Parts: sequence; structure tokens; C-alpha cells
Amino acid sequence: GANVLITGANRGIGKAVAKRLAEDGAHLYLAIRKNDLALVTELKNAGASEVEVIEVDLSTRVGVETLAAKMNQLKIDILFNNAGLLTGGLLEDQPLDDIYSMLQVNINALIHLSHAVLPQMLKRKKGLIINHSSVSAVMHLPCASTYAASKAAVLAFTNCLRQELKD
Repeated sequence: GANVLITGANRGIGKAVAKRLAEDGAHLYLAIRKNDLALVTELKNAGASEVEVIEVDLSTRVGVETLAAKMNQLKIDILFNNAGLLTGGLLEDQPLDDIYSMLQVNINALIHLSHAVLPQMLKRKKGLIINHSSVSAVMHLPCASTYAASKAAVLAFTNCLRQELKD
């Protein structure tokens, strides 16, 4: 019965987590780029108490600010920062616009949304923020420099926030 907001819930790990939470009767808020009626139906059929799609582009600050404002109107028990973009290749071959978009989604949006939901969780003294990182946060391989840097930032942010909130 928890209210769960999942970014990037339309495929991969985000979709799998949404389906599992639906089976537990969660109220799901799916922050995705395009409404997906088939996904909504699938999750309702799996047992979700409610499924609401919030169409948002997290690669823009305006998109993140819009979602953060919407979150302030909702009761969020769990925030799953799952959305992510992948960049790769030799640094000199990666388009800068792709790098900026990836950093916006993987780091800035994640921090911004955590910042937005935290006050209501602290007020209720209850809540959970899950930040999806990657093995790339600690395994630094060639042609993964920018992506690995973003996921290392997610890991560092999460570890710091865990310490801030431990009591």
C-alpha cells in the first residue's frame, strides 16, 4: 500500500521493480517520458492499487523542477531514482550535448528529486530513497569515463546522505 515514485519505470530494472511493487498493492507514480497505457494496464493487472503516469523529461532542469513541484503535492513513501542515461566511447568522440544530458539525468535530477522529497519524509519520520547506481561507480573501465563518473557521484551522494540521515 506504499506510495512509490519511480523514475525511468518504463523498462529494465525500473519496470521490474514497478511490477514487483504492483504485486504488493503499491500506489505507483511512474515518472517517464511518454505515457504508456499498456504498462499502466499491466501494473494494474499485477495488483497495483493505483498507477499514475507523470510525463517528464529529466534531461532538462525544467522537467526536473516540474516533477519536484508535483512531488510536493503528493505523499511519497518511497522514491526510486532509477532513470539513467548511458554514455560511452572515447571521451574525445562523445558529443558534449550527450554528456550534459547524461549528467543532468544521472546526477542532477537524482539529487534534485531527493532534495524535493526529503522534507516530507523527515516530517513524517518515515520514508525511503533508493538511488540506482552501477558497478561502473567502482569499476573504472576504458570508454566508460563519463558514465562511470556519474555513477560514482551517485554512490558518493548516497553514502553521504545515508550518514546525514542515520539518526
